[in-house]
Amino acid sequence: MTSPDSPASSPSGGRGRVAPLPCGRDPVAIVDRDRAGTSDAHERSCPYCQAVIAASQATSGAAAALAAADNLVTVPDTLLPNVMRTVWSELRHSTRIPLPSATGVAFVTDHAVAATVETALDQLADLQVRTCRITFAPSGQPRPPSGIETEVPVPADILQAAAKAVTPTVAVSIVAAVAYQADLTTLADRARAIVGATITTQFGLHAEPIDIDVVDIFIPGGGSR
Repeated sequence: MTSPDSPASSPSGGRGRVAPLPCGRDPVAIVDRDRAGTSDAHERSCPYCQAVIAASQATSGAAAALAAADNLVTVPDTLLPNVMRTVWSELRHSTRIPLPSATGVAFVTDHAVAATVETALDQLADLQVRTCRITFAPSGQPRPPSGIETEVPVPADILQAAAKAVTPTVAVSIVAAVAYQADLTTLADRARAIVGATITTQFGLHAEPIDIDVVDIFIPGGGSR
């Protein structure tokens, strides 16, 4: 003779077992029988079984209430771009940029600077940043072409620049979408001012040039065109 929760008789036997209750019953099987309306006398009176059933019913009720609710969540236009730029930033190599410091050597990654810039630009409702690229070129060396990023050891001249507390310069390249009918000139000027101020106040760096490439148009509250 098998017990109600033995593998031969329990509906949960094929789904993997969990720790039994103090009364010896399988909580998954108890929930299954309660939902099927086949709970036995023990499960209807046992405090342990009743606690499991009550928790299951509360969870099912909450899920049903959410499913029946008419309140649709409005997803902001910036959600997908923010998620995707975070994903891509995790996949890219980072470059260390020396920070002005009178005591020792301090560095920040280009990803950290870019993320700070993107956050600062969120205040512009008519601008959605798709990508932000920060490029640092040591004194006397050309900047790498846009789109090429490598993780390399810190060159000696970078260390020297940091030690002398000079103000390193970074180039900023932003790819963005703008709101339909937005004044592009005014919007670009505001964005450049925010980028320059953010990089200077947050990191003590100088940003030049600050290029903004508009590649798409979006309708506020809608999609892109």
